[in-house]
Amino acid sequence: MNWRKWLIGTWNWKRPLKSLAFIYGCLLIVAVFFAEKLIFFPPAVGYADDSRLVKFQSSACDSIASIERPAKPGMPTILYTHGNGEDLGTVVDQVDLWADEGFGVLAYDFPGYGRTGVIDLAAILDEALKHGFTGNVSIEYEYNWETSVLEIAQCVGYLRAYSKLRA
Repeated sequence: MNWRKWLIGTWNWKRPLKSLAFIYGCLLIVAVFFAEKLIFFPPAVGYADDSRLVKFQSSACDSIASIERPAKPGMPTILYTHGNGEDLGTVVDQVDLWADEGFGVLAYDFPGYGRTGVIDLAAILDEALKHGFTGNVSIEYEYNWETSVLEIAQCVGYLRAYSKLRA
């Protein structure tokens, strides 16, 4: 038995095309079923659980890790939400820079990131209001970004309903 013929087979131009189709199919399966787990994975906790860390409870009693820096008189407060692949440990330097300029800052971790459990947006907004936040809320929506208009509209509707309830 010829081992090369058994392992490699006979050469023809269909063979590389079939190989490419097989590889493409495998990548497609990974993209469809595992993309979110590959793209949106929380990093290892990048900060210590110390006295500078403020934890507050949501209505579901989940602890939300946050950093708070009070504003100087007459300065606004920034409600900061980190991006994907970050936690409070990666943004603390930026928070401190804003605080040095006089801005107040309330930064928090997403669920599964850092030392935060399941998140409750109303609890985060309540905490921001408790600390004097009167600024605008910005929505950065990276998931499904090509067709996210309806989902962003849903977020805006939630924020508007929240503001009417708390007014």
